[in-house]
Amino acid sequence: MNQYQLSAAVRDEVEKLDHRDDDAIYQRTEELDREVKQRNIEAIFQDIRFIDLDPRVMGFTFDSVEFQELATAFARDVAEMFAKYERALVIVSHREAA
Repeated sequence: MNQYQLSAAVRDEVEKLDHRDDDAIYQRTEELDREVKQRNIEAIFQDIRFIDLDPRVMGFTFDSVEFQELATAFARDVAEMFAKYERALVIVSHREAA
């Protein structure tokens, strides 16, 4: 299976994930979420380096409760997406090996 086929198979498998996969996805999401928090969510956004944004604005934003809530939700949602794709890749790989 080439990279394009593998990518398509994984995307298809993500759509097929169901309640039987929930525990594994939840556990992996928790692991990834903890890892993101350890690396500091603010550092991730600073790496984006918005060219025309006054650096003081990012500092003010990081201090806001709204940013902290949105950033936490964003990190969690992305971690869950990664966990789903990782789970789907494992399923597809096992099917290919069989």
